[in-house]
Amino acid sequence: LNSWPPGAKHAYCCMLSNPQNLDIGSLLCSIETSPFNVALEQMPKPGCMVMIPTTNTPIHDRLWCVFEAHVAVKKGIPIVLAGARKDLAVDRDAAA
Repeated sequence: LNSWPPGAKHAYCCMLSNPQNLDIGSLLCSIETSPFNVALEQMPKPGCMVMIPTTNTPIHDRLWCVFEAHVAVKKGIPIVLAGARKDLAVDRDAAA
């Protein structure tokens, strides 16, 4: 919560937008109509994206995370990185 943007009242959690254990191929037939892109395209102004890394895989290794960040940058949506700095690195030992 320390990274929550001041004044923000709503959140869209991409991990909750799709059934995580089902075949979601039909939802992802087109990048333009994917739930991720649709949510970002309809984000009210000023908007903000909070990216939260995990200990499993760096954000830049997750293609959808890279795409979401690309759309946010293209639309001028600010991006806040939350969480531990070491979780952003490929070589976590070097970042600690």
